[in-house]
Amino acid sequence: KEAVHVSDQIANPLSRPSRVSELFGRSGLTFFIPPLSVVIVTLFEIIGRPLQKALYETAYAFISGIVAAVVIDIPTGFLMGKIRLVDELLLPWIKVFLSPPLTALVPMQMVPFGFGIIILNARAGALQINRSMTDMARSFGAYPWDALMKACFRDALPEILGGVIRAAKG
Repeated sequence: KEAVHVSDQIANPLSRPSRVSELFGRSGLTFFIPPLSVVIVTLFEIIGRPLQKALYETAYAFISGIVAAVVIDIPTGFLMGKIRLVDELLLPWIKVFLSPPLTALVPMQMVPFGFGIIILNARAGALQINRSMTDMARSFGAYPWDALMKACFRDALPEILGGVIRAAKG
């Protein structure tokens, strides 16, 4: 008789806790613990179309936000690092939007200013570019745009990608 009881517990180890949960939920003692059957039915209802739709909408908003921030913030940060006037005009605004708690300004900050972190990292990358990289590219006959993209941008890329990764992680 004991062997049957042990094998029953091995075959279905959740049988006793699930029964207790179901009885406790149906007893009406508290509304914090619903019956297990209600939880399972609701889980399967959520897993269907509503969850897939919500995941799609969330992923779409996240990816489009990251792409928009990268497209706007990397050139802005690079310009800030290379042109002093642009830096002096934009840096105070970027710092204003990064200083308060992010959750307070998420709707207002994400659309017009991207993530801000990408801008600051692109700026830092552009500021630390070794002047000899630009001079070397020009001495080999590169046009200013080529020198900027092939020498300077590649030199700043680690900081830029660090900002993109940090922004994507949140």
